[in-house]
Amino acid sequence: MSGDEQKSIDAGMNDHITKPIDPDHLFATLRKWIRPRQMQPMVSVPPEISKAAAEQTAQEARRRDAGTVQDLQFPEALPGFELAEGLGRLQGNRKLYRKLLISFADDYAASVAEIRQALDAVDFGRAHSLVHSLKGVAGNLAAVKLQAAAVALEKFVKHADKSKPPPPEALNFALSALEQALDEALAAVRTLGALQAETAEPAAGKTPVLSPDIAQKTARRLREAAEMGDVSEIIAIGKDVFSSSGEFSTYQDKMRQLAQNFDFDGIVRLADELEKQAGL
Repeated sequence: MSGDEQKSIDAGMNDHITKPIDPDHLFATLRKWIRPRQMQPMVSVPPEISKAAAEQTAQEARRRDAGTVQDLQFPEALPGFELAEGLGRLQGNRKLYRKLLISFADDYAASVAEIRQALDAVDFGRAHSLVHSLKGVAGNLAAVKLQAAAVALEKFVKHADKSKPPPPEALNFALSALEQALDEALAAVRTLGALQAETAEPAAGKTPVLSPDIAQKTARRLREAAEMGDVSEIIAIGKDVFSSSGEFSTYQDKMRQLAQNFDFDGIVRLADELEKQAGL
């Protein structure tokens, strides 16, 4: 909102970044305030190790690129969405964008009905929370028309209360505009079709069992990484588990896929599964 940046500075912040996050702006802002560490000297790597590492990287890339049919099915345009803008926020990850769009259709289909129910109950606090949430996800997904409609409605409910309700006619008009924008966005997303399961499941047959000690330590590390939203750490944990034995490669694949999809709830569920193995 107008004036929020100055409020942040007055409160002692160094800078202010608004949602939806623009990665270029985010990193440019961080560079203003972060002192780079001194670069460490390069360490020479024996040719045979370098060659092996290159081959492993190539194998991982081939495995990662397998089954990218969904990327080819990603549309050039989607009514109500600025796809180039949305892809820019996700560093061009079409698979993740597609997953987020379909999750949005599942999670927010009833949001206008929930907002209307809150308004009928004169619960402006809940109405504002619902509108604000919808505005945020619309912005992150570059659903520009929906975001604009949510912004317009939020102006009426943000500071409203029972003693100072918004004008009914204007409120109903803004809510109807939001409903229309949401219906259009949902209809557009549903043209993408049902998303195939993204999470890599263990291969058919008996799932390899980690030792209780490793399972417990791995579960703890996964929970900590999920809490911090640390994708790189989750992938690193998968590599650590995989290095102990090739039979555990299914865990590494699953952790990598969950991390790439930012599925931190899935990471927590995997930690639960590992703790059960450890008898916790």
